[in-house]
Amino acid sequence: MRIKKFSKLLSFIITLTLMVNFYLPTTVYADTSTTTSYIGATSDIHHKIPNLTEWLSNLKSTSLSLDYMIFGGDYVGPNDAESCVSAVNNQYSGTTSILAKGNHESGKGGTYASGLVVNNSNYAIYVMDSSSKSFTTTDINNLKSSLDSIKSSTPVFVVSHCPIHYFGKRATGDASTLLTLLNNHSNVIFLWGHNHTVKDTNYGKVKVKGDTIQCSESSSEVPINFTYVNMGSMKQGNNGAYGLLMNLTNKHDNTNINFYYKDLSGKTVSNYSVNIS
Repeated sequence: MRIKKFSKLLSFIITLTLMVNFYLPTTVYADTSTTTSYIGATSDIHHKIPNLTEWLSNLKSTSLSLDYMIFGGDYVGPNDAESCVSAVNNQYSGTTSILAKGNHESGKGGTYASGLVVNNSNYAIYVMDSSSKSFTTTDINNLKSSLDSIKSSTPVFVVSHCPIHYFGKRATGDASTLLTLLNNHSNVIFLWGHNHTVKDTNYGKVKVKGDTIQCSESSSEVPINFTYVNMGSMKQGNNGAYGLLMNLTNKHDNTNINFYYKDLSGKTVSNYSVNIS
């Protein structure tokens, strides 16, 4: 008799357990995988291939690999652009160089990157053509379409030879329109060059959300909602910033980006950090 009662009790417990497991939600574990990426950047080579070669050689002691090497324009000739690519391959075999077009390339030959050139699960890279010292309506509209299609937690590097801000009597056409667009996308990291000859004090610096930008001499300063990053100058190394190493650590939907400005010897002259999530 006791055996029958125990058997019924055991059967009831098993049935109840199965019902509870069926109706309770299944546990979902978050993706804890971490990926690390390295991207190099510089601008305004102006024939200074020996400087680039030295900078890359010393960078190799810091970063054994590079996903991409970004150039912000003003190589001053297609042969110089090709020499930049060769210098990268000599140190980082297999690394792709992304060549933006500068004002010194305007109206000349050569093949340069344009539009959304990289779009992977960890980050994207969009290259603008500001070689006319202005942002075009077509480029701004295409950039908007790309940004709208990319997940808001994915960092998007927007590369431009010319900056958005006004400095030393220099202003880029339609900068305010571009600024308005970028302020709707906090996952943008805007990379710029061009101002090395006017001793722009923003070289070797990173502006973040809450900092301000003035687009023209007559306009007011406007707070930004994205990350604004100078690429350095390989010709002059303003404020010691010849180039930039960016280290991305992606975990789930969060990316931490460290920016290291390097001089020719490989020394870090300034560094910053932002979080994209």
